[in-house]
Amino acid sequence: MNNLEVTNSQFTINPSQVKNVPQIRFKGFEAEWGSNSLGELGQTQSGIGFPDAEQGGKTGTPFFKVSDMSRVGNDREMLTSNNYVSDVQLKRKKWTPISDVPAVIFAKVGAAIMLNRKRIVRRPFLIDNNVMAYIFDATWDTNFGKTLFDTINLPSYAQVGALPSYNGSDIESIVVHRPGNREEQTQIGKYFRELDSLIGLHQRKHDKLVTLKKSMLQKMFPQPGATTPEIRFKGFEEDWAMKKLYSLVDRYDNLRIPVTASNRIPGNTPYYGANGIQDYVSGFTHEGEFILVAEDGANDLKNYPVQYVSGKVWVNNHAHVIQGKVGLAETRFLKYAFAQINVEAFLVGGGRSKLNAETMMQLELCAPEGIKEQQKISNYFHTLDSLISKHATQLQKLQQLKSACLAKMFV
Repeated sequence: MNNLEVTNSQFTINPSQVKNVPQIRFKGFEAEWGSNSLGELGQTQSGIGFPDAEQGGKTGTPFFKVSDMSRVGNDREMLTSNNYVSDVQLKRKKWTPISDVPAVIFAKVGAAIMLNRKRIVRRPFLIDNNVMAYIFDATWDTNFGKTLFDTINLPSYAQVGALPSYNGSDIESIVVHRPGNREEQTQIGKYFRELDSLIGLHQRKHDKLVTLKKSMLQKMFPQPGATTPEIRFKGFEEDWAMKKLYSLVDRYDNLRIPVTASNRIPGNTPYYGANGIQDYVSGFTHEGEFILVAEDGANDLKNYPVQYVSGKVWVNNHAHVIQGKVGLAETRFLKYAFAQINVEAFLVGGGRSKLNAETMMQLELCAPEGIKEQQKISNYFHTLDSLISKHATQLQKLQQLKSACLAKMFV
């Protein structure tokens, strides 16, 4: 990441009052950028109907739909498709692939417009009638062109109606600024392509770890009706047992203190609510290892908010505070055991669902008798969580860097 950070050795900083010049640009370039409509620099092409009977092919020319933008690996460039069409289909249906590539594609109708997603395509392709392509003329560096499209808020150009939509003239009338020097375009395009590659790398690593964790939670905890998990650490053979939560934990809700934002004294202690850290304050309500379980105000009823905390924390009255009983339950293990419970089924209330303390303490979870097996399981998942958090943090930093550079390296 370091070689992508903006430093004086690579870039020059321009006064903000200079018109048609980006605030930050690569050294050696000084001329003002020109302005043109996209229609003067290329053209749009709308997609065509794609009958269900023609879909499902696995080889040939990719036929992209809006949903293909969500496929793994297609976060910047369209590398794969759910549908391909053969040469026989092309001839029979008289379809002509878009061969002026690279090109940029984006949704042209419906709610998908509001996602403002753009993808580059580098091989001949077809698109259905919910997608539009912009084809660059020969004056573009196409990596620069894709990045410039990232700076455009396409939804603001949509026609308002029952469904938001664009036609070709809506897009071609957009005025953009770009350097006349092709080399400057190339350097900017290369910089952002490398940045996007790093973002994609960390996103894929993050997503793989999340998928692995989900799979291992299913395999390292017994499924309904079973008394042993599918995968187990060596040296453990005893059956697991269903136990009421009250037999495994102590509850410390009595120590919670809610404090309104205006009355909080700033400090270094994390202030927790139902869904995580809300603030940092002076003082603490609890010290040690605890599990926080949302009492009310949970932001996700399917993946119910359950957090492991350690050290000094301040907890308000929207999260239950529990701790494993010595010798019976390893506190951090409880976080992962809770993931096996459908907490939503035990909530009461209307718009603001609530998990009553008495109900929570009666919940049943499956756990091994031995504390050592609990510790091994919790250590394994804690390591996974740390790796997921590491990639999430790196991903956030890279996305923030890209956002800042898009704002300052374009006019």
